[in-house]
Amino acid sequence: MAPKVKFQDVSFEHIKSSDVLFVDLQQPTEGARVTTVDVGEMMGFPGQILARIDYEREILYGLTIQNATSFRRRLLWRYKMASVKSAIALLLAAIGAGLFIEEKNPIHLPPLRA
Repeated sequence: MAPKVKFQDVSFEHIKSSDVLFVDLQQPTEGARVTTVDVGEMMGFPGQILARIDYEREILYGLTIQNATSFRRRLLWRYKMASVKSAIALLLAAIGAGLFIEEKNPIHLPPLRA
């Protein structure tokens, strides 16, 4: 079972020159098999959100959000979410649950659209 991570322990790093936002929950431990999965499509941000996970240990290490300025703007205008941190907390919960549930019991749902 994956260790619980408090949201206040989540680190955010926005690289302005490339407009990429790194959201780190925890650092991979020795021997971790980290896989990068495109989860943007299922969340309504195609090709924009990548999750770093370890399927074997069921650990979500973090997210990489490309074109972070556009992501923030879409959250505000389309989804009416003014807080990027609140939106990311929701994304982390949904992605964490969705990735591991789907791995154990594959179902194919259409992407979420507002």
